[in-house]
Amino acid sequence: MNTLNPNTKSSSVPGFYRFADTFGRWFFLLFSAILTVTACFSTAFITDISSQIVLFKTDLPWPNVFIVALLVFLFYLFGKLFGKDSALRDRLFLFLSLIVIFVLGSLLAVFGRSVPAADGMTVYYMAEMASTGDLSFITGSDSYLSFYPHQIGFVTFLALPIKLWNMLGTSLDAFHMLKIINCFMACGAVLFQYFTLKRICPDRLNKSYVCNTYLLLVVLNVPFIMYTSFVYGEMPSVFALSAAIYFLSLFIGKVSGGALIKKQIPSAIGVILFSTLAVFFRKNCLVFVIALSIVLVAELIKTKKPIIVLVLVLTVVCSLEILPLTIKVYEGISGGKLFSGVTPTSYFAMGMQEAERGCGYYNGFNYITYEESGFNTDLANKISRDAILERLEYFKEHPDYTIRFYLKKYLSQWSDGTYSVRQSTWAESGGRIDPIQKIYTGTYGKYLVNYCDAYQLLIYLGTFLFFLRSVISRKKEKEPYSFSVLLGIIFIFGCFLFHMAWEANSRYIFPCSVFFLPYAAMGLCNYKTSYK
Repeated sequence: MNTLNPNTKSSSVPGFYRFADTFGRWFFLLFSAILTVTACFSTAFITDISSQIVLFKTDLPWPNVFIVALLVFLFYLFGKLFGKDSALRDRLFLFLSLIVIFVLGSLLAVFGRSVPAADGMTVYYMAEMASTGDLSFITGSDSYLSFYPHQIGFVTFLALPIKLWNMLGTSLDAFHMLKIINCFMACGAVLFQYFTLKRICPDRLNKSYVCNTYLLLVVLNVPFIMYTSFVYGEMPSVFALSAAIYFLSLFIGKVSGGALIKKQIPSAIGVILFSTLAVFFRKNCLVFVIALSIVLVAELIKTKKPIIVLVLVLTVVCSLEILPLTIKVYEGISGGKLFSGVTPTSYFAMGMQEAERGCGYYNGFNYITYEESGFNTDLANKISRDAILERLEYFKEHPDYTIRFYLKKYLSQWSDGTYSVRQSTWAESGGRIDPIQKIYTGTYGKYLVNYCDAYQLLIYLGTFLFFLRSVISRKKEKEPYSFSVLLGIIFIFGCFLFHMAWEANSRYIFPCSVFFLPYAAMGLCNYKTSYK
């Protein structure tokens, strides 16, 4: 693939690297097959937008198979129109796709009237205070940040645009402007993924057709567009992660191609900067840093270039220290002091418990445990470990229940094609137009669930087809070894493992779900390499 030196021979690639690349493709073939099968036979959804209780239904496979077959045929016709190489047409299609995403997101911002709610509203209010220089939220036990100090990064990010907005003297709430910023970030994420796809697309495929197929998949991704109205860390983190993957493809390409150190440095800085920003926006993106570290270690084994060690160390250090450093700066300026926050152990304990909305969903255990322990981390951890041991004992005594519990936890997150976008954006300030309101409380909600269910199955199937053809090509050695191409799917699988153990919510799956799209685009184009 284009991220590697095309002249590299398989015999010159270290055995471990070849094994890791081949094993990875077989493993993710199995992973994508499981996702495809479960999406074909089941759907997770909600009917009551206020209670947000997750329900399940068993799907008949034939309607799904028919719908997906129809969509694949439409993509075939799309290839007939857009499969021929044309730089002018490709640029035009890219431009129009970005315009569609931005316009639809902006229309939702204007007519959807969504407002931040729950944690999102608290974070927004703190950012408003910070924008005026009021740091009184940096206090002891009364502070939300003493429970969730990781939110300090997103508070800091929001404060500057809110400050600039308030300087205009408008009475319109700043969060409407923040939704427009999300639209720009969504377009930026698409641009980074588009150019990454140009680099990693196998030579056996028509790159023009693949990239245009990717753009079509993005435009059809309703949750992606609707999440631009969600003022929280999801869309900024998707943007930062997309940028980090793009700069990694540049960096690996330059290192493998033997470029001068000075030409490797800009892309190396991009990897470090955007990986750190992703964690700054959303701490769960540390899962991405782990995936990135795996890829960099593999590339180090292959190339033995010291600069990879430097990039790896700086990325890990910056990602781990950016939030603690930000907290220290706030504490130094305000004179206040924050507690260490709800413990990770309590999240794992909560992820093993029942909740009203679903298995492993938020039930307040982590918050209550930390509060009732008197903000004592050691005591909170002890209570959480005891709760974990209690649940493990119960799971051991009731294996049937255990299987049902984790099956529901899995399905509620990975078979929900909407990724909880209705629940996340349903709070409104009034004046929401009727067609959009019906998505939340009317008949359109059912149509949205059905559409997103079919779309999700298409994405999973496309990813499966990519890895199927990739495995076949690997056996025939038609492609150079390129482990770095797996970064996106390694990140996705890391999210899978993390949220099967951590607190569950299909919203948490949304940021990683976007990274299925490049693989799906390549997979859906495998049946036709070029059009004359």
